[in-house]
Order: sequence, then structure tokens, then C-alpha cells
Amino acid sequence: MKNNFFTLILGSLLLGLSGCMQTESGVKSLHIWAVPDWVTVFRDALPESENAVFSETAKQVRLQAAVNERVSCQLLFKNESALPATIRGVTASDLTLNVHTVSADQFSMYLQHWVTVHDYPSWYLRLTPYLRETREYPDPLVPLTAPKGALPLQIMPDQCAAFWIDLHIPPGTEPGVYTGTLRITDHAGNSRELQIQLEVFPFALPQSNHLTVIAGFNTQTLWQHHLTINDRAYTPQRLTFNDPTYESATAILDTTARMLHEHRCIPVPWDIQPQRELDAHGVIRLDWTDYDRLVAGFLDGTAFDNRMPVALWPLPITADLPNPEIYGGWGSQSYRNMLAEYLRQCTAHFQDQGWMDRHFLWLPQPGSDRLERYRSYEWLGQLLSEVDPRIQLACDLPPYSLVPYGMKTDNYRDIAALVHIWGLPASLMDPRELAHQRAADKSAWLLPDRPPYAGSLSIIAPSTHARSLAWMARRFGLSAILLPQVNAWPANGHPNNSGSENALIWPGNEYGLDHPIPSIRLKRLLRGIQDCEYLWLMEHNGRQGIARLIETDMIPFGGAACYGDHYLDGRGHGWVSDGSAWMLARQIMARELRQAMPVAAADPGIPEDIRQFAEQIEWTRFSHTVRNLELQFDGVRMYLDEQDHSRPLRIEGHVWLLNATRAPVSGKLEFIDLPEGWQNDGPPVLIDNLQPLQGTRAVLRARTRPFPVNSDGFVPVRAAMLSTKASDGSNRYLTEASGRLSLINVQPITTPITVDGRLDDWPLAMGNTASDFVLLGTADVPKQNRFSPYQMSRRTTVFVGHDQDNLYIAFNCRDDRLHERTITRNNLVFYDELWPTGEDLVEVVLAPDSRAVDAGDLFHIVVKANGAVITERGVACLAEVAGNEPWPAGISAAVDDQSQGDRWTVEIKIPLTSLGRREALWGINFARYHSLHGEYGSWSAARRYLYNPVTLGNIYLPPVQ
Repeated sequence: MKNNFFTLILGSLLLGLSGCMQTESGVKSLHIWAVPDWVTVFRDALPESENAVFSETAKQVRLQAAVNERVSCQLLFKNESALPATIRGVTASDLTLNVHTVSADQFSMYLQHWVTVHDYPSWYLRLTPYLRETREYPDPLVPLTAPKGALPLQIMPDQCAAFWIDLHIPPGTEPGVYTGTLRITDHAGNSRELQIQLEVFPFALPQSNHLTVIAGFNTQTLWQHHLTINDRAYTPQRLTFNDPTYESATAILDTTARMLHEHRCIPVPWDIQPQRELDAHGVIRLDWTDYDRLVAGFLDGTAFDNRMPVALWPLPITADLPNPEIYGGWGSQSYRNMLAEYLRQCTAHFQDQGWMDRHFLWLPQPGSDRLERYRSYEWLGQLLSEVDPRIQLACDLPPYSLVPYGMKTDNYRDIAALVHIWGLPASLMDPRELAHQRAADKSAWLLPDRPPYAGSLSIIAPSTHARSLAWMARRFGLSAILLPQVNAWPANGHPNNSGSENALIWPGNEYGLDHPIPSIRLKRLLRGIQDCEYLWLMEHNGRQGIARLIETDMIPFGGAACYGDHYLDGRGHGWVSDGSAWMLARQIMARELRQAMPVAAADPGIPEDIRQFAEQIEWTRFSHTVRNLELQFDGVRMYLDEQDHSRPLRIEGHVWLLNATRAPVSGKLEFIDLPEGWQNDGPPVLIDNLQPLQGTRAVLRARTRPFPVNSDGFVPVRAAMLSTKASDGSNRYLTEASGRLSLINVQPITTPITVDGRLDDWPLAMGNTASDFVLLGTADVPKQNRFSPYQMSRRTTVFVGHDQDNLYIAFNCRDDRLHERTITRNNLVFYDELWPTGEDLVEVVLAPDSRAVDAGDLFHIVVKANGAVITERGVACLAEVAGNEPWPAGISAAVDDQSQGDRWTVEIKIPLTSLGRREALWGINFARYHSLHGEYGSWSAARRYLYNPVTLGNIYLPPVQ
């Protein structure tokens, strides 16, 4: 009986405990904070207690906006408990100011979804702080009202979730400070609250846009992912009023168009065209009934909430619709006849509808050969002149030759008389030349393509890229940005990085929606477009000079101004990369507009002297963030002067000086802190009145006697720009730079070396090693979250020796993950711009005498990890700007990746006779591409690319006796 009693008590206790066991934590376990819209939120984001939009002490989210502006922030949650936490609701109250209200309906809230990225282009590896590794980037924004993919949201322990919050300030809102509440509710009904404070500025953004952004999309792709019949996907080949899905299809089209319009973009469905028929005489006839029914609301504004009509609209024809092949192909007489009649009817209809003043013709010409494409545009332009000279032809080829920018030969043709709009890729855009075209009454548009020439719209691009595009267009007088496709989705519709530049919206069907959803990049593009409206308001309210100053500060240069040695070589990008600087610029613009408005009044609680001091501090902080004088080494070369017996070594430091300040700069450039035994050779290089946003190259010279290098084969060097304007005549450093003089002494080899990839038969020697490879790009953008911001993660050491007939080079490439290398079975080298890509390899670049002036004068050797050897004079990726031909050098090479588990080694034997004329002291560089992390490093610390004689290191190989 006693045993039964205790069993009963124990069972009751266990039952009670099991009922109390927690399987989830609630909102109390979440660390909640907000960050500005420019911050890219990764899953490992760390909580912040204070920033520009959030105060943990006050439990407050702070926003500022003009009337008719959309302002954004990001709300973050980190689960700091050991149990999952589920969020069931995120809601906002009305925002109130006395009797005035901003309705909660003006909020739009989204859950950020992440996109996994494994690979990256060379511009990303060079111009961002990151290297190749699998990361998750936030981009698709799923509305919290979506049936799937948003709420409820379970956040696992130590994980982050991020919400994007938009707030639209409707026209008519009174200025002032509004407050409200943001409430977060968990699975059990518990909630936490943050106060929202909104300051509405005493000015409004215009309803009409003063920068046009054309967002093209494909309706077939749109319907493929959202339109169904009986729960099965359905894509009408041509949507007509009689189609059973007409109502649903037009709803998808209109919702997409409204989304783009709300983001101040013109929605252009390229593939909506009039019905084509042939009459009894075989002449094409166009039926506009369905076309007008689908697009008239865009052109008269009735499709949009603000009733603003689109500012531009294309004639409804594309490169493949109508299909030229049906009419004998592009350029055929049959196609010409059809096209002429088609365009006549288009212009007649646009004239009847009152659309002609907004039309343009975007018909990119086929082919990859520049001469062929120029001729095609010429053919088309002549046809248009006959059909209707009013037709505004847009052309994506430049109205100038590329020979002055480094191209060897350019099949440029002058077609300016036939073109009305120059819509150039940013990488071919010279703002100065386009200014001449605008002076001739032509329009100029921006086609974003790739950094550093303009910002990228890729998922992986830093947040300032999308925002900078509108600023760049405005900065250089471009009237529009053309985004040919914003819904070029993968076949399965799943967001990914490949091709994401052409996908600013994503399919919503995965989340139970019958329309697309926006991306974070679309939001940031909008932020830049709205910034431009701030600038427009400043220009029209007596702040023209300040507007131009801020605009120039944020976008010092772009397009062709980013060219380095030639148009294939891009220097650093021409916009400010610090997101906080963009936020500060907006604050300054808002302050200037408040002061410019006749109803504006100073805050009575702030004394005038304090207010002015605060403004001065704000301007100073802004200037120091965006304006500076930049000096950098491009390379340090050595030459032997046998006539000077005391200091026979002549040093030349090649430097680049950029004046990114607001005032002309004068001073002198010279080496500083020279090693013992060195002396400057001649007077400093004088810089006289270098204008703002101008750069100049200079060569600094020094002399020395033979000197030792460190164990990695280099000597650090420094240079400075000095001013002598001090009253006491002393020198003051305006800016300085560090570089390296790389030097290797070739050691004679008396015992024959077997070229088998193994290094066990190499003799020990001094001064014949090269190591400490520096990652290309890190001099401009150091890498983050690594053991070193500049060096490769795996050490590479090169040894050099010679005998009477050959030069021997050995690479020792450490790699503790040999099995993860990328190795193919071909003997091809693929380049992404000027970087090799795709698989592990090593390179040798040689300039055997001092006459080398460009890449075509260099000898280039590549040994791939698979053992393939490629030898050439010049470099294939630079064939457009320099010579390139096979080099039958008789080189032998071998790779060993079996003998040691933590490295692979390479041996190369180069016949000395294959190098032709050779001096005792000449140029050489060694490089390694490590595919796993996308690391591309060189011994000479080349900044951007290897294939310039200036960037080489130095090798001493006396004449063989």
C-alpha cells in the first residue's frame, strides 16, 4: 500500500513537470534593435544599442522624411535563448501629432529572405572587403501579409531575423514630430513595444520625377510564375480580351506596374505589342485594341494611385518581336519593308493618342562585332529618317572612338546625325563627350553595367551601389536610367545571384502571392531617386551651389573617368562607399531645405550660435568623410647605371596622385624615409595647382648602391606629397603612400635540376626567394575578418635559379585543403575582366629589357594546377589594347601535388634564348590564383592587375659566363 502511494505521488510530480516544460521562448528572449536602410544585414549581425535610427535606452525607432517620401529602416531580432522563439505579429499604430495623423496603413512591412551565394565576380573580390566564401545575402522582401514565408516566424537560438519597414508620408501631411508604437507579438500573445518617432520635414517631394528610371519587364515571365488555370501554370502566348485568364493576367500586370511606379520607376512591358495581321496585299496591319486596353492606364496615369502618367514610353517593337528571321533576317529587304510599315503605323497611332512626345525606340542591334553593330544602327537610322524623322532612336554604342582610351583599332562609325538618345553602358560612358552630345540637343541615358564604372545592381553589391546610380545620372547630366530587364528570373523562379542585376523584383508565387515581390535593391534604388528630388528642390530654392557641391562630393567621377591605364583597366569606383556618408548627405540636404523654405523656423530650444556650430561640425564631418588627397604607388622599378660606380642602382617609383578635395592643390612629391645609403635623384616632382577631381602620374627617382632585401624579397618604400606653404618654410605632409621595391637575385645552379615538380633537388641559397604575396585590390579596399587585410591566406614562396642555358623558377604553394582546389582537364585560361578565374594556377610575367612599355611587350607564362602550360607574348585578356601572340618558348614545367599533403609545387624551366634581348636587371612578377577563396596575389603588390611593366618586381641576372 505504501509503495502504491509513493508511486502515485511520483507519477503526479512527473506529470506536472512535463506539463511545465518549455518548448519555445517568447519575445522576452529576443534582442530587438533597428538599423538604417543602408546596412546589409547578415545572419550573424550583432545587436546595436545606439545608431542613427535607434536608441535602446529610449526604446525608440527614429525616422525622418519629407512629405510624399518613402523612408525605410530595418528591424532586427536575435534569439538569445536556448529555445526557438516565434514571432506571430509585427504591427504599427497610427502616428500622431496633436490632431494630425499618419495612418498605420502607410506602413509596409516585409520579412527579409536570404539568398545563398557561392561565387563572386572579380570586381567584387577586388572592390569590396570580402573574398570568396559561401554567404547568405538579404534581398527578397516577403510582405508580412503573405500567406506563406513571413509570419509566423520561428527564430532559432543565436540566429537573427530581419524585417524591412517602409513608411510613406502621404501628400498633405503636416510637418512636425509624430509618435506611435511598434508592437511585436509572440506565439503566446506576449508583446513588446518600441516607440516610433517620425519627423516630417516642412517640404514635399514632387509627384513627378525629375530623373526618369525605365524598368523593363517581360510579361510572359511574369505570367509564367503567377498565372494559373485549375491550379496549373498557364502562360498565354498573346493576351487578348477573350482569353479566359484576361482578368487575372491584367491584375498581375497592373500590380507589377504599380509596384514599380511606387518606386518611382516607369514600368515598361516590352513584349506587349499590337496584334499583327497581313492584308490581302501582304502588307502588315496593326490592331491596337488589346494594346491600348493594357497600357493606356500607364500613359494617362489612371493605373496608378497618384494618377501620374509615365514620362517616356517605347514604340512597341523589340529585337525579336516581330521576329526578323520570318522576314529573311535583319538587314534583308523584306524585313526592311515590314519594319518601315510597322513603324509608320506605330507613329500614326502614338500621334493619335497624344503619346508621340513621350516615345523612344530601343532596338539594340545584334552582333558582337563593333563595326557590324555600327552599320546596323546606321541602316536603322537611315530607315527611320525615311519613315518619320521624329522617331527618337536610342543607341547603346558610344558616339566616339575608343582609340584614345587604349583600344588598338576601333571600327567606330560616326552615326550621330541618326541618333537622338545615347544610352551607353557605364563602362563606355565618357561624361565629357556626352556633354558635347547634349549640347547638340541629344539626350544621354545611363545603362548600369559593372563597377568601378557605375554601381552594380547585383544581390552581392554593397548597399551604396544601387543608391549611387540615380546620383551618377544626375551628376553627369543624364536624363534617364535604362534598366532593360527587372524580372529576368531563373526558370524555377528561386532567387539567386547569377543574373540578379536584371531581377529587381522576384516571383511571389512561392509565398502564396499572385504578384511579384520587391527586392532590397529596388528599395535602395528608390532611396537614390528620392535623394535626387532633394537635390532638385535645393536647386529650385536658392541652394544651387550647395546641391552641386554635395552631388560632386558623393560622385566625384564615374564612367571613363575610372579608367586606369586604358579602358579595360578600372581604378577604384567613383562614388563614396561609406553608407553613413550618404545618410549624412541626406541630413545636410534636409537641413538646407528646411532653412530655404519660407515657413521654416529655427528650433526655439536651440540658441543660434549652438545651431550654427552644430551645422559646422556636420559639414566638417561630411567633408572629412568624402574628400581627401589620395597618393598611391603603381610600382617601383630598378635599372642598372654602369656609369655610376658609387650608386649604380637607379630607382623609379611610379605614383598616382588624385585630388579629391574641393580646392586646387600644390606641393612636391618625393620619396621619404629612404633606407640607409639611398638618396633622392634630382629635385622633387612639383605639383602645381592640381584641380579638384583631377589626377596626375609622376615618377619619383632615387639612387643607391647594392642593398640587401628581406627574406620575402622586397624593401618597403614610402613617398609623400609635401606642402611648403608654412610660414616657417617647413614641409608639411599632405598625404603619403607606402609601396614595395621587389628584388630577387638569381643564384647560379651547379647541379642539374630535374623538372618534375618536386623541389628536393634545389640548393639552398640567399636572396633568391620571393614571398609575402599581396592580394590585388587590397591597397584600395583592405579585406575584413581575416588574419591580414592584405596578404593571401596561403603562403606562396618562389625560388629562382639559373644555369648557362636556362632560368629555373619554382613555386611552393601552401594549401591545407588541396582536395578542394578547382582543377579542370583543359589548357585554357579564362579571365573575368583582367583576372584569371575558375581554377588554381600560378603566373610568371617577364620584361627582359627596359624597353617594355605595355602588356604586348611582356612574356607571360601560366601553369595550371592540372599541369597545363600556357605561354604567350602579351596577354589574351588585353588583346584589344596591346599585342598578343603565341610564344613558342620551349618551356617545360611540372606540378607535384602528391608528395606533400599541405602544398602543391611547380617547377618551370625557361630557355634564356627564348627571352631575346636581355639586360642584367629586368622586370619580373610572380602571381597565384587560389580559387577556393578567390584570392589573387602577387609578389610585387600590383594594385589592380599584373600586366603592366610598371607594376613588375625586379630580377638581377648577370650575363651568364
